[in-house]
Amino acid sequence: MDLERVATVILQLILLAFLFTISLIWHTYCRVRKFLGNFLNLVGDFPHAVRNLFYLDLFRKRYRGYEDQYYAAQREIQFQLEVMKHEHVEDKLQIEMLTRELAGTKLELQSWRLRALGLALQIEIMNGLNRQRERAGGQGAPQEEG
Repeated sequence: MDLERVATVILQLILLAFLFTISLIWHTYCRVRKFLGNFLNLVGDFPHAVRNLFYLDLFRKRYRGYEDQYYAAQREIQFQLEVMKHEHVEDKLQIEMLTRELAGTKLELQSWRLRALGLALQIEIMNGLNRQRERAGGQGAPQEEG
């Protein structure tokens, strides 16, 4: 009787260890699967992110070049205004024309800044749409039959 009770306790301990091992393996599997899923999503977003960074960098270079042109034009116009003031030129029409040209270049620079913000927003929207497509199973927009 005593031997039977010891055998039952040992079998229960073995069963408990087996269940613990199975739950540990299952928990590890779930963690690895979650990690791999996140990693694959990251890898899936990588080409889109690289392409978007390329476009954003290209646009920034254009914007910086335009900004340099703006500052050069601004310095030239300011210089011409100073020369006209020192020469006591009273040609108000020419001074007004130069001032309007300076205001025009400021407006163009603002339009480029707005384009840069629009491009950054468009890139963010494209990233969001790409993530949604990947979550939906990689299906793109439905194609019309013609």
